[in-house]
Amino acid sequence: MVTHECAWRAAVAKLAIGMAVMGAGAGVACAAEAQVTAPVSHTLIGTYYEAYNGSKATSCAAAGCTAWVNVATVSIPCTGAVGAACTIELDVAGLAEVGYNGGSFPNGNVGNYQFTFDGHYPAATGPDGIFPFGITGPQASGFIVTYQVKNTSLNQKHVIVVNIGCLAGSSISSGCNAQISDPSLVFRVMRP
Repeated sequence: MVTHECAWRAAVAKLAIGMAVMGAGAGVACAAEAQVTAPVSHTLIGTYYEAYNGSKATSCAAAGCTAWVNVATVSIPCTGAVGAACTIELDVAGLAEVGYNGGSFPNGNVGNYQFTFDGHYPAATGPDGIFPFGITGPQASGFIVTYQVKNTSLNQKHVIVVNIGCLAGSSISSGCNAQISDPSLVFRVMRP
């Protein structure tokens, strides 16, 4: 392992310098190493699954337009007292696609997911909870996002919203369309 090798080279260098012997170990510098941390232990307290047959689709018809459709809005419980925290991991899977509305096949349309947890956006997403999944064409898409919720009432149910949409390129006058086929969502609720 790099950590042990670096420590070994440093020890050899100290020994060589201490003995006033110039050798291969003298002056050895270790490259910056990543800190090794232990992951935070979580206990799984519940798993929830939602699956939908068919497609959820949306479109808009102008250059630079944006369109959204709701894939799912669910309430997931965090069992516990007021102030109890739960980490919710959401795994979204399905065939997500973004395209154009006719004409030549232009590039530049972007497909996006949008996630909110009790109206808040997860840190793993961009502004407004948006995470891009692809550019013009079908994408075998899967995405995992986590967010920590905190109860303001006993055994609170937290509202999670998943949307899919598109952003048309500024030079694509026909606009864009997006859809997800047969989406499935897995919610894992864990206690830190």
